[in-house]
Amino acid sequence: MRLAILLPNKLIIFEEPSENGIWVPSRNPHLNKTQFYPMGKRRKSKKQPVWLIILVILLAFAFVVSRSLRNNGFFAATSDTIQITNLLNPDNKQESDKNRSLQMQNGENKSPRNKDKHNNSIQPEKPIIKHLEMLNPPERPDKKLLLGKASPSQRDLLMVSVAPGFGNRDGLLMHRDAYNAFMKMHQAAQQEGISLIIISAYRSFDHQKRIWENKWNGRQMLSDNIAATSIKDPEARAAEILRFSSMPGTSRHHWGTDIDINNLNNSYFLNGKGLKEYQWLKENAHTFGFCQPYTRRSTRNNRGYEEEKWHWSYLPLASVYLETFKDSVQYQDLNGFDGWQTAQPLSVIENYVMGINSECY
Repeated sequence: MRLAILLPNKLIIFEEPSENGIWVPSRNPHLNKTQFYPMGKRRKSKKQPVWLIILVILLAFAFVVSRSLRNNGFFAATSDTIQITNLLNPDNKQESDKNRSLQMQNGENKSPRNKDKHNNSIQPEKPIIKHLEMLNPPERPDKKLLLGKASPSQRDLLMVSVAPGFGNRDGLLMHRDAYNAFMKMHQAAQQEGISLIIISAYRSFDHQKRIWENKWNGRQMLSDNIAATSIKDPEARAAEILRFSSMPGTSRHHWGTDIDINNLNNSYFLNGKGLKEYQWLKENAHTFGFCQPYTRRSTRNNRGYEEEKWHWSYLPLASVYLETFKDSVQYQDLNGFDGWQTAQPLSVIENYVMGINSECY
């Protein structure tokens, strides 16, 4: 019994193993003469080499298996973007699956170009607003985030620090998507000689509570230098504070989507440098996804806060958060601060949270 090993340029024959079980190269002179020769000079055999037959069989087997898996959808590609679960709402995945199922039943096509079923024509793509491309569609947030009571893990996941040069102080936080859009807007404005500086961004419930209670208890004067404590009726006192400040739990600043820019006085934006900044924002902010939620009250059926030329909101996120707020937050959720009992009599959800510029829905 012999063992043959095929090398790139020769064939080596091994004799039967010895008693210790070790194979050794053949020492047969005749064998060496007749079978130790370069591969290039070897005679062609009529039979195909065994290794070639095995290789062909393996390739055929791989092809059959591949076709079978492909037919069963194993390699089917999905057009959905992988979404990072951000601790917002455990029901998001189920809602997404339901929506996808309904779309398939209705024959909807996610491709940007859809063929008309009747005339076989190609419909044009919907216009894409510059700078609004988002990696993932925004998730519907849970109630705690909307109320400004996000957990540390939620804040770490969603919020980023505003870098020096973009804000007027350290410690400012903003939703990462809104912040990325603002940086692009900041750069574009800077190229035209316009400076945009964030002076307020994300606020927690406790932060907004300090602002509210400082005004409620007379520690901070209201507009026209009025002390809220001079107003004895609780609803009238709350209504006066609500001209420019939100009740804790109802502020858009809780979401990290809204920012105050440059100055907190409307008069600053009426002339000179401030006027140029406001005009630039009105003409260009929408291309970066920002809108002004609090325009003149006359444009909002005289509802809600007074006009705030400094307050801008990142619409792609804020619109989803606003809709979720409307569906999930109730008046019993608004408590834990002085004067909370006035929230429902004043209809703060309908008049203040929802009483915004129609372009910001």
